[in-house]
Amino acid sequence: MPNNRITLYVHLLNDFSGSPRVLANVINTGKNPESSWLLHSSDDGFLNEVSVEKRFTFPYRPSKNKILTFIFWLKAQCLIAFQIFKHRKNIDKVYVNTLLPAGAMWAAKLLDIPCCCHIHETSIQPAFFKKFLRLSVAVCCREVFFVSKDLAHREAFTRIPTQITYNKLSNDFFETANACKNHMDTFSKKRVTMICSNKRYKGIPEFMALAKKSSEFYFLLVLNDSERKTLEEKIPSNVEVRYNCTNIHEVYQQSSIVINLSHPEMWIETFGMTILEGLSYGLPCIVPQIGGIAELIDEGINGFHIDSRNAEALYECIKTLLNDEGKYMAMSKAAYEKAWHMQTQQAI
Repeated sequence: MPNNRITLYVHLLNDFSGSPRVLANVINTGKNPESSWLLHSSDDGFLNEVSVEKRFTFPYRPSKNKILTFIFWLKAQCLIAFQIFKHRKNIDKVYVNTLLPAGAMWAAKLLDIPCCCHIHETSIQPAFFKKFLRLSVAVCCREVFFVSKDLAHREAFTRIPTQITYNKLSNDFFETANACKNHMDTFSKKRVTMICSNKRYKGIPEFMALAKKSSEFYFLLVLNDSERKTLEEKIPSNVEVRYNCTNIHEVYQQSSIVINLSHPEMWIETFGMTILEGLSYGLPCIVPQIGGIAELIDEGINGFHIDSRNAEALYECIKTLLNDEGKYMAMSKAAYEKAWHMQTQQAI
């Protein structure tokens, strides 16, 4: 049997969203990334930038038609399982990123290969599908990692060892942010930034309405949207929209505040990589009042918890921050300190 035992990392859809970015960081900061293998969809995304010993890809692309999406998902699970069976003599551990690659879990179970699952999401529909994915974890996995206390509380598995592992930035990202952050410069930009996907529950209509109400400030909307769907909302003159930015550092260097306006009744944010990135640049942040994302913000210290539907409270908060230099500077320094604490914190 070969001596070079490896960990196979499995992710379903490789794109520029949070979960593949987190997996890329996990591999890059691992003890021996050169001995790791990676299995993911054949799309452009953060995982393409990861250096691994071997890489395997498979076709997968969600469709607007839910039945077709399920068929594509099922096919992807078969392809994932096939690769695990094919290379079973080399694989020491299977690391499944998100609940969706259930095929990897079942293949590992059948082959008696240790398997763990890094859980990011909770809002999965329909309900029976989510139950199946949770069953897959319960039956097949020997360890579970949650990205926040809130998610661990809502999605707990009673019979599996569990760790709360807050997402971290890559060392390169954090070092660049540390070198480039400029509290005075970011205050003078007077720009409010939101980075998200083009989904209704992400609060894009509320963002546009807030920009219209806050005409004295600038707003930047960065969309993780490779298809460049047409925005349904009218874009106010003080709003700039960018798609799939390759230089995200430039975005934060041009920002004063980072916000997340997700609708908690439709989508609970389990973490918030863009918020953590903003904090690392010393940018105060505004986030929803519930979910794992709320754990990043200490109310009134490095940001605020405000419901995205409370337009007046959002406006007053932004106006106060961007017109009060002393308050902004204090919160900016606290924001960076929070990011540093998150970067150095160990698993719980």
